[in-house]
Amino acid sequence: MHSVPGAIPDRTEFLFKKGQANPADPVFHIVKSLSSLGASHIGIPCNTFHSPKILGRFQELLEQQEIEINFVNIVEETAEVFSQHYAHIRKAAVLGTLGTFRAETYLGPLHARGIEVVELVPQIQEKVHNSIYDRKFGLKSNSSVHPYTRECLVEVVKSVKAQGAEAVILGCTELGLAIKQDQMDQLVIVDSVRALARGLLREAAPHILKPWHRNKDISS
Repeated sequence: MHSVPGAIPDRTEFLFKKGQANPADPVFHIVKSLSSLGASHIGIPCNTFHSPKILGRFQELLEQQEIEINFVNIVEETAEVFSQHYAHIRKAAVLGTLGTFRAETYLGPLHARGIEVVELVPQIQEKVHNSIYDRKFGLKSNSSVHPYTRECLVEVVKSVKAQGAEAVILGCTELGLAIKQDQMDQLVIVDSVRALARGLLREAAPHILKPWHRNKDISS
């Protein structure tokens, strides 16, 4: 594991502000370093990073410099959870940053599996984004989940359920801290971090990967 957040520009900021450095470049250099140390599989636990503008540049750099490493894609892994475990579900909502939302990062992979994506109204998407980023109560700014953040996200889940969502995808790393499956017994919660972790285990150490259980931890 390698974590140097100070070296990587904010992904959402890059997508919407001109003149920002592409986060793909510093992430590529980290991956290159890990590869030289013997890493054979890589996963990037940031959904917004997988927007086409960033991911495309990252994959381009991998090809240009011929880095041979198995890249496990968090968005594809999350979408594949439905094919493997929830084939009956036909409508899902994706909760994530404005970057993930506006780049429609999940749209293609979910549509390819026959899943309709609930379109979040602007006020609801803003609640999700603020729950992640707000300097006072956002998940990125606090060591524990602020009560107001939990309240906002419960309201969001109720809203998407009213729109017909059968499942909610936690399309941001931090959201799993605030939304738990056992609190949402009428909706399926698919945590992208869990999906990525299981994908990496499947590729690197399949013998320790347990069968999928709806309410269990990452290894299961």
